Amino acid sequence: MPQLAPVRPATYAPPAPAPHPVAPDAVERCPSCGAERPARFCPECGEARVEAEDFTLRTFVSHAFEQFTSVDGALWRTLRALMLRPGQLTADWVAGRRRGYARPLQLFVLVNVAFFLLLSAAGTGFRFRLEQYTHGRVSTIVLRDTTAVQQAVARKAARERITVAEYARRFDAASGRQQSVWLLLAPSLGALLAVLYARRRRPFVQHLVFAIHFLAFMLLFLAAWMGTLSVVLHGVVRAARALPVEQRWLWPYVETFVRLANDDNVIGVPALAVVAAYLFVALRRVYPESWRWTLARTAVLAWVLPRLFDGYRDVLFAVTYYTT
Repeated sequence: MPQLAPVRPATYAPPAPAPHPVAPDAVERCPSCGAERPARFCPECGEARVEAEDFTLRTFVSHAFEQFTSVDGALWRTLRALMLRPGQLTADWVAGRRRGYARPLQLFVLVNVAFFLLLSAAGTGFRFRLEQYTHGRVSTIVLRDTTAVQQAVARKAARERITVAEYARRFDAASGRQQSVWLLLAPSLGALLAVLYARRRRPFVQHLVFAIHFLAFMLLFLAAWMGTLSVVLHGVVRAARALPVEQRWLWPYVETFVRLANDDNVIGVPALAVVAAYLFVALRRVYPESWRWTLARTAVLAWVLPRLFDGYRDVLFAVTYYTT
């Protein structure tokens, strides 16, 4: 019987150490949307990676200059469409073509600030002094009784234990800081549009955006109109003062021109005609219908707009009166 070879005990071999796990490359995520950002720009939202150079003053100024001077900048593209193509901004916004344009409220705030800064620099604008209310030189809806306004001002000054003249200086200084009540015109005009186009059953926001774009145009146009009149008026007065003695017979004509240039009814009619023409074209583009219906609605809006401004002056007085 054959003998079996002895079984040798198996030698124990310790297991090889497991390789250390290789740490995957750190994945950079966009701080805006949280998506992976393998390159400088996020593929989801386009947010750029912040570089050290972005925090230098030179880069900051160059980027700001580029935004305001580039022909492809959103602000300038928005302003061109606003001034040259009535209603196009609203039509694009409603249709969803919003890329490359400034947002409606952002545009309105920027235009509002620029409007009052420019007209303040020109020495004109919508800043109303207390004397204009107490003597009825400001057109309003509520404050028609100048005697009642004078009595209210006198009571206010007595409560504050100051003179009427001192309170007038306080009122005039505060009036220039209350121009933000102008923003109330947009929802008022939007509500009127919602009534005029109630059959369209459009969301109120669409009417509000139209009102914002239209008022932004009107602010820019009025700034250009009133600024130009102010420059021309000052130029005519300076030229008249420099006239030699033998040409002083022209002074009555200069005085007539100055009086007409300061008459709201005279300078307001051409401005209202331009605004009404713009409004007609804008309405036709955003609310397509026959020109007769559009003309009728334009006439209603053109009649209401001056009343909205009168109400604005009432609100401006009330806000300034009760906060000073």
